[in-house]
Amino acid sequence: MRFKSQKLFFYFSMLFVLTSVCTYAQDAEFGGKVVSATNKTASPYVNISIVAKGINTVTNEDGLFNFKFQTADPHDSILFSSIGYLPKKISVEEALREKSMVITLTESVEQLKEVVIRALSLKQMLDSIAQHSRVVFISPMKLNGYYREFVFTNNKCNEHSDALFGYYYDSNIKSDPQLSLTASRCEKAVKKNNSQKDFEAYIDSRTNPNKMFSYAMFAGMIEQYFPDKELDNYNYNLEEDPANHNLRVTLYPKMGVDKPYKLEIWLNNDFMMSSYKLTVPAELLKNVKEKNVLGIHGRVTNFIIEVKYNAIDNKIYPEFFSIKKSVSITGKFLGIVINQITEQRSEFIVTQIITNDIKPFQKNEIYKKGNICDNGVAINTAYLKSYNFILPTKKDSLAISGISKDIATN
Repeated sequence: MRFKSQKLFFYFSMLFVLTSVCTYAQDAEFGGKVVSATNKTASPYVNISIVAKGINTVTNEDGLFNFKFQTADPHDSILFSSIGYLPKKISVEEALREKSMVITLTESVEQLKEVVIRALSLKQMLDSIAQHSRVVFISPMKLNGYYREFVFTNNKCNEHSDALFGYYYDSNIKSDPQLSLTASRCEKAVKKNNSQKDFEAYIDSRTNPNKMFSYAMFAGMIEQYFPDKELDNYNYNLEEDPANHNLRVTLYPKMGVDKPYKLEIWLNNDFMMSSYKLTVPAELLKNVKEKNVLGIHGRVTNFIIEVKYNAIDNKIYPEFFSIKKSVSITGKFLGIVINQITEQRSEFIVTQIITNDIKPFQKNEIYKKGNICDNGVAINTAYLKSYNFILPTKKDSLAISGISKDIATN
């Protein structure tokens, strides 16, 4: 049985691959929950920032947050913002007085009207967005923040890794941006399969953090998912909100074309990106080819990349990144029946941006590849709680004891 399990684990790992489509400690904090004014449900991944100081965090999937910052002018404002909602500000003075708050966001009513620009092909449209983005990205800049990865099997967390990172970007030099992991930890659950009927294969995360950051800078995502040779398979439309002149560009496969991706790009009225979202919508999942290894079938059931940008002095930087991919794995091998959903999730938040007196990382500080936990010092719960990070949820901790301690102490 052990020999069978090892071989089966190897084939599942191959199958999942084939289906692939330094922060600074703070001295003040407050927490709470963000909910929708319409139905009081939790609002996940809402940006929370003191914009003038480039200090940020986000809510988790349950709408919960804990925001740490260096003591600021009590008249400074903390901004809560998310696509689909009107932004809301509260004063630092109010936040420090209340310590814990329920923040209610009102849904915005979009009245988008299609804008026809017949002179621009899809390639020209994407090139102009990419070129303008390169111009308006803050440069040079050093981003400090929090990065994490999860693997779930049948909705149970079986692997978790997280790290504090630094990211150096300078558009004036030819070398690639630099990622440095200053502290990290990894935890894995061990699955004991005692029967052939409820067999589960725990598959390791194979996320490449460098690629995630290249997607956040937009050009890497376009190069990967919309290369020039694929653009003839897609149409686009451009819509404008008359109230604020913000734009939304939507790419979608042409009728009869078996391509799976839908891309939405939100631009403000001076053509700066505020966010983008790449998905495989439910109606296009049939266009993702199913993979088959020795009778084990892998089928993508969900795929989302989402990036949100923040602006300082008419320049932008990526504030939040998330990628989620789920694969259904079914079949029978050596008498063992498999039926599971494996989900990988990677995300990061930028908690601080530095633009003055910064230098590239030393060669020995740069992350290249491999397990993120081979980099930096070890994180423990007490260490992490001095920094802004995405609060774990109960789902995140189902199989990982270390994350449970984080939840218990927040």
